Amino acid sequence: MTTADELDTLLAGLSRRDREAVAALLRPALRERERTGDRAALDVVSMAHRALNAPETMADKVSARAAPAPQVLPVRAGRAEVAFPGELPKLTHLLQDVLAARASRRDFAGRPLSLEDVAGLLAHSYGVRGTTAAYNSPSFPTRYAPSAGGVQSTDIYVIVNDVTGVAPGAYLYAPQDGGALRLLNRGDMRRLVVEACPDTEWMYSAGAVLVLAGSLSRGRWKYGDRSYCFAHLDAGFVGENLYLCAASLGLRICAVAGFDADRVGGVLGLDGKQDIPLLLMPVGTRA
Repeated sequence: MTTADELDTLLAGLSRRDREAVAALLRPALRERERTGDRAALDVVSMAHRALNAPETMADKVSARAAPAPQVLPVRAGRAEVAFPGELPKLTHLLQDVLAARASRRDFAGRPLSLEDVAGLLAHSYGVRGTTAAYNSPSFPTRYAPSAGGVQSTDIYVIVNDVTGVAPGAYLYAPQDGGALRLLNRGDMRRLVVEACPDTEWMYSAGAVLVLAGSLSRGRWKYGDRSYCFAHLDAGFVGENLYLCAASLGLRICAVAGFDADRVGGVLGLDGKQDIPLLLMPVGTRA
C-alpha cells in the first residue's frame, strides 16, 4: 500500500468531526506554504506549531465570558487522605543563594522524605497564597506560580515511594483542603514509573516523584486550542518554583521530560486528552 493509499484509507474511516480536526492541522501549514512559495516537505513539528498558534485557535472572548469559569482547583480525587502539618518548614535563604544552588540533582541518599519536606515543597511552590475578585467570583484563589489567565492549568500528582508516615501510592496535591494529599491508588509504583522513563534507574532512590499534569479544560475555556501551548508554559513556571524551593529546603530534585506519557497517565488515571502528564520531578533527600 502506498502512502497515498494509506492516507485515503485513514481519511475514509474518520467521522466528519475527525476530518475537521485533521483539516485544522493542515490548513495553517498549507496556507503558509502558499504565502511563501516554500515547497519543502511538511513536518509534524511545524504543522503542530502553526495549527496551535493560528489566530483561529484562540477562544472567542464573548463566548468565554458567557460560559461559567472552570474549577481551578483539582477535584477529581476523593477525600483528603494525608493532611499536611500545621507548621511548614521556612524558606530562609537569600534568593541569590538559592538561585546559585539550584540544579538538577540525582544523588539521592535513599533515606525517607519527611511529610514536612513534601508539604513544605508543595505549599511554597504551588500553594494558595490568597484570593482576589476574578471570573465572577469574589474569592478566586491565587497561587505561588503564574499561569496563563490565572486559570492554574497545572495539577501536581505525588507518587509516594518512601515518605515517613505516608503509605506508598499515587496522590493528588489538594491545596483547597488546607494543604493535603488525596489518594488515587495505593501500592508501590517505583517499577511502573521507572519503566515509563528510559535510562532512569536512579529514580528508584527518590522518596517521591511529582507529576506535573496539564488540565486542558481549564485553559481551553479561555484560550481555545492555544491552551495546549500555554499548559506547557504553566508547568514550566511550577517546575522552576519546585527547583528553587527544593534548593532552599536542602532537597534533591531533577526534572524528567523523556517519558511515556500514556504509561504515566495510566498510573494516575489520566485520560490523556483533557488531563495530560507534562513533566516528572523526582525528589529525594541529600546524600
